[in-house]
Amino acid sequence: MNASQRVRLLRRAELQIDELTERVRPIIQAVRERGDEALVELTARFDRVQLSPDRLRVGQDGTSNGSPRSNQASWLERRSRR
Repeated sequence: MNASQRVRLLRRAELQIDELTERVRPIIQAVRERGDEALVELTARFDRVQLSPDRLRVGQDGTSNGSPRSNQASWLERRSRR
């Protein structure tokens, strides 16, 4: 891969991340505003899993179980603050 191809590839990735950030911003906002109710609704919508708020768990340190998904959510939330 030459230098111009590398630059083009990296720029494309940046654009895709920005697009993704805009798509998840309303999701993060819904969770901030409506909390567990939004989490239950969004889990049903995206994962097709029916949960109830009493089935949601948060660790003693205020984080989820440390799964890769929770790490992704944390990264997406940090990106949405930009």
